[in-house]
Amino acid sequence: MKRRCWVPPVLAVVVALAAAPARTEDAGLDPARNEASVFGGISIIDARRSQRTTIPLPAIPGFPGWPGRDPGGIQVGTETKLGNSGLVGLRYAFYLRKQLALEADVAVAPSHDLRSSVDLCGSSGCYGRGDDGEAVPGMHAGEGRREGRYGFGGRNVTAWHYGAGLTYDVLGGDVRPFVIVGAGGVTYDGAPETRTDFVLRFGAGLKVYFGRLGARVDAVDHLVFDNFLTGRDEHDVHLTGGAFVRF
Repeated sequence: MKRRCWVPPVLAVVVALAAAPARTEDAGLDPARNEASVFGGISIIDARRSQRTTIPLPAIPGFPGWPGRDPGGIQVGTETKLGNSGLVGLRYAFYLRKQLALEADVAVAPSHDLRSSVDLCGSSGCYGRGDDGEAVPGMHAGEGRREGRYGFGGRNVTAWHYGAGLTYDVLGGDVRPFVIVGAGGVTYDGAPETRTDFVLRFGAGLKVYFGRLGARVDAVDHLVFDNFLTGRDEHDVHLTGGAFVRF
């Protein structure tokens, strides 16, 4: 896995520069500068790895009055997909300035479905089930149907998300839309090999205050570098809602 070790130091410098102007004597700074929250939601990811291989078949010899025939080959297509999961987590935020907060969180998405599927195609057509669910004559290559293929080898993968970043409240008051930028990591437990991938985060949300209590919704894109399944950068969108307390 290609390492991107320059990003955490850059984020640390950004946080330090943002924190430098913060002083307790700031008249606009709320004395309740801490927020602790719980949240839940869904992790939406569609990471797929596909491969197609052709297996050649021997030619059929001809006979007098019966020409020979080249059957071509059998194309074997495999696909492995990582699906969505619910998630729950905890978050802590500290306001450096009136509308700028540094926050950290940890969350777990315990039910990602990692499943493979296969289809077989030859000169007479493909074997499996069509997208409409109708059976196509041919051999049975597995059990269950996944996207027009026979699925097999399903397993459960747990993703542990953790990281930190900055939030900026676009407006003050009791209703506050905000933007988020941050970084962190995700560890996949239950995959063929346990992997930790680096993540950049960016998104937006809304806070509503009820005195010392409040509610919050977030939509944050977690850009996962070098995803364990595909080897590419994948988008994992977290849609969450929760409650928090200020102190």
